Amino acid sequence: MSFTETAVLTVGKDELIITRTSVINWPVELLSDNMQKASRAFYDVHNLLIRKKSPKALEQFTNSKNMIKSEFETVHRLLQSSYRHIIDFTSSCKRAPNERAVSAQRCQRSGRALLRDIQSITRTFDAVVETFKVQRSTLSTISSGNQYAKKGALAPAGELPPVYPFPEDSVSLLYDGLDDICSSLKDLFVFWDGHVSFLTLVLNRQTNYPNPGEETKDAVNLWSEYQRILLKANSSISQAIETMSQEPVIPIIMNRPRQMPWRRHTYPQTKLRREPTIVETIPKPAARWQEVSTRRSATLQISDRLTSFVRGLF
Repeated sequence: MSFTETAVLTVGKDELIITRTSVINWPVELLSDNMQKASRAFYDVHNLLIRKKSPKALEQFTNSKNMIKSEFETVHRLLQSSYRHIIDFTSSCKRAPNERAVSAQRCQRSGRALLRDIQSITRTFDAVVETFKVQRSTLSTISSGNQYAKKGALAPAGELPPVYPFPEDSVSLLYDGLDDICSSLKDLFVFWDGHVSFLTLVLNRQTNYPNPGEETKDAVNLWSEYQRILLKANSSISQAIETMSQEPVIPIIMNRPRQMPWRRHTYPQTKLRREPTIVETIPKPAARWQEVSTRRSATLQISDRLTSFVRGLF
C-alpha cells in the first residue's frame, strides 16, 4: 500500500519544476504498526513450532527470525537519524531565507545520507524477506494440523493460548506484515528523495520556501508534527524488537498425586473390643486324689517307725 503523491514546486513565478514527494506520517505509522504485527506473528509461529516438535523447521525459522530482527534494529536506528534531521530542518525553517545557506547545506548532507541508508535497508530487507518466503509452505503445512485450527477450539489444560485466536492465520499475518513493511520503506524512500531534491533547490537559492510569515509557521507546525510521529514510531518499534527477542517457553505441568478431600467422620467410630484376659487357674485335686495322698503319708510314717525299731534291737 503506497501513499506517494506528486506536487508542483513553485520557483518564483514559474511552476515548471515538478518533484515527487510524499507525506511521512502514513509510511512511518504503517511501518511501526506492521512491525508490531509481524513481531507478534513471529512469536506465535515460533511457539507453534516448539509445540509441534519440528527441529529442522524450527532451526531454519529461528535463523530467519534473527536476521529479520537485525533488520528491525537497523530500521529503528534509521528513524532515530531521521528524527535528528527533522529537528535540524525545523530550526532551519525558522531562519530568514538569506540565512539558510549553512543550515541548508548541513541538512542536505544528512538528507542524502538518510536517502542512501533507506535505499540500502530496503534492498537488504527485500532480499531477507524473499529468502524467508521459501519456508512459507512448510510453516503453513505445520500450522494447518494445529489443534487450535477449528474455530472455538480451546488450548489443552496446562498450555498457554496463542496471541491470535487461530494460529493457522499467524503465518499469513506474518508474511503480509513483512510485505507491508517493504512497501512502507519504499514510501519513505520516495519522501526523502523529494526532500533532498527540495534541499538542493534551497541550497542553490532557487526557492525561498518557506517565506517568513504564515508559510514559515505552517512549515514549522508540519515538521514538528513529524517529530511527534517519529518519536511514537520509535517507541513502538522498540517494543516490536523486544517481542522478537523473546522466545516462547512451554510450561511443564507436573502430575501431582491426587489427594482425597478432608472431611469429618460422619459416622461414630467403632469402639475397640477388649480381648478377654486369660487367667490360668490351678484346678483343685479331686477328692479321690486327696484320699490317696493321705494314705501314702500314713504308709510312709509306719515305714519310718518300723525302721527305727529294728535299728534299736541291734
